[in-house]
Amino acid sequence: MISTETTFTTGSKALQKIYDGARDVLLSSVKPFGTRRVLTEGVDSQTTTLHSEVMGAATLSRYDLEAAFDTVKAFLATAREDGRLADSITCRGGAILPRYSALTGLCFAEEALGLYYLTRKKDHEYLALLLHVLKGFDDYLWAHHDLNFNNCLEVFREAETEEGEGSTRFMPIRVNHHGEEREVSPFPVESFDLMACDVGIRHVIARIYSLKGDLENAKEWTMKAVRVKTQMENSLWGESENAYFDRDYRGNVLDALSIGNLFAMYYGAFDKEKADGFVARYMHARDGFGTSMPLPTLARGDRHFMNETHTGFNGQPRGTTYCRAIGAFEKYGHFSLLTHIGDKLLSNIEENGVYAEQFDPFTGAPAGREGYQPTAVATLETITRFFGVRPQLDRMLWGALGHGEEYSSDYRFTWGSDTFRLWCESQTSSGYINDRRLFTVSNGVRVVTDIYGDEPQVINVTDQPIDCVFVYRDRTFSFTLEPDGVWRMP
Repeated sequence: MISTETTFTTGSKALQKIYDGARDVLLSSVKPFGTRRVLTEGVDSQTTTLHSEVMGAATLSRYDLEAAFDTVKAFLATAREDGRLADSITCRGGAILPRYSALTGLCFAEEALGLYYLTRKKDHEYLALLLHVLKGFDDYLWAHHDLNFNNCLEVFREAETEEGEGSTRFMPIRVNHHGEEREVSPFPVESFDLMACDVGIRHVIARIYSLKGDLENAKEWTMKAVRVKTQMENSLWGESENAYFDRDYRGNVLDALSIGNLFAMYYGAFDKEKADGFVARYMHARDGFGTSMPLPTLARGDRHFMNETHTGFNGQPRGTTYCRAIGAFEKYGHFSLLTHIGDKLLSNIEENGVYAEQFDPFTGAPAGREGYQPTAVATLETITRFFGVRPQLDRMLWGALGHGEEYSSDYRFTWGSDTFRLWCESQTSSGYINDRRLFTVSNGVRVVTDIYGDEPQVINVTDQPIDCVFVYRDRTFSFTLEPDGVWRMP
């Protein structure tokens, strides 16, 4: 197997402490599961989930590629004959115990595909297994979770949701029964979360077929993804609210404004116009998701919102949300917002010194478990996007945000025989491949190339215009970038 290694050193003692602590939590969360070494939820956990650990394996792959593959393969091995995947696996007393309960909030398809790219597209057996499992899971969803055949996926009980029991957004509904008002369960619920997840799965299936050179099947699965997305828009989109909402079995809208909308962006299930509208309306609003510590699980102004300090999904921002926010904002070009959110996360970790499961949305006070791996992963990914370099499928992302103080940083990612390095200073950042300088650029941007350093793009990741100088190989370019603006080499 190809080896990987990542190092980060900086003159900022605070930033170095944040990075080192997050890296320690990540690596300490890898536990033996039989013959495999698997990423778990945290340093004190013996459970791995399909909500966050395959997502975390994408980060782990740059430190321990074998354990990252073990984590993904542990879940692929749980596929039942009907296609259902376990949502969590626990190792207890040497016994491996899969659980088949939750269906929403699963993050594994694109993340698992990313590991194939780290093999330099050589592990064809892994790719074939991934394709088989993803198709089986898609078949399972439509065979067992669209029982009224209206092309909307349903969940039948709270346990099938990521939130599980006790979520305020699935409160009983009041109905009139022969003149008497009663409270009844809203389930089954037509779920935009589940449909969005399937959109993402179908797009990954299409990409795998494309990698295999089967363009006919790639086109077919792309159209299948589009059909689910279109049905989701037609049935579950709230036009006046500019957001998605679930519906109960009677067709009534469940009016909780959920961070699941951001997760739908993570899966790529929003169209660009709707995503931009959702972000503009809610991501900076104090009564939306723009609280002091951003991204509560329910909008601050929502009637279902509760600032509970115990673990739950009724209000407080969660580490898993910060992980998904990175991919969501990147997919739709909201880089300056990602920088704002990342700054909030790093500041909180610096102030409190713990990688907590969730946070008070007003004070930032940590709550829930500490040593929580998804929060550590979100921290590492934020640092990488600000000051580091990482592969993402067939592209390399170089984070040239830079440092406002008089210190520098050195980030190195070794992938087989190749080393990618990013050297950040107060005014400029420089990228290297195998000690040969590829570029120097004004800070405040992200540089995107292919894995050979070709096809460069420069993106403004700040909320202010930048007069940028980009020295790429033997050429110099000067241009102005508006926030979230993209420059492509002519």
